[in-house]
Amino acid sequence: MSTLERISSHKVVNIGYRDAPPYSYKTSEGHVVGYVIDLCKDVTESMKKDLHIKDLVVNFIPTPVTMRTTMLNHNIIDMDCSVNTDTVSRENVVLFSRHYLSVYTRFGSFKGNISSYSDLAGRTISVAKGTTDLINMNSLNRLQKLNIMVFTQPTMKDAFAAMSSHKSYATAMNEVSL
Repeated sequence: MSTLERISSHKVVNIGYRDAPPYSYKTSEGHVVGYVIDLCKDVTESMKKDLHIKDLVVNFIPTPVTMRTTMLNHNIIDMDCSVNTDTVSRENVVLFSRHYLSVYTRFGSFKGNISSYSDLAGRTISVAKGTTDLINMNSLNRLQKLNIMVFTQPTMKDAFAAMSSHKSYATAMNEVSL
């Protein structure tokens, strides 16, 4: 049974999200919001019309970045409404929407600390696990031979907190989140 057939049959759509402001996150009042969540809400409204379902139940399910593909492939979630990088290897296991955002990996640090990549040499840099930022950081480290200690954290928030508490010299993350 396809995802749309299952949604139509059960009149329920399960949407994965993660704590990645401003894209997707839960407010202190318990509401799931964010830029990507708004886009996914538009998709669910279109589903209601296309599938002729007046009362489509929309469940938001917290989805760890490292589990998103598994949760999609095991029908735990029907779509992942977080920021994801479309790669060839991922295209082999999941489908992607049209691209709606393009960002770069940037570095956050205390004012005046980084003016070039060489300023990162021998330093500890925090980055969220399972992100394109981690891939970019490892690639930069290898290509520039910077001897950077890459300090992975569960979330972007944790990576930023590591830098803020001086556990890392800087943090690497997409420019919008930073």
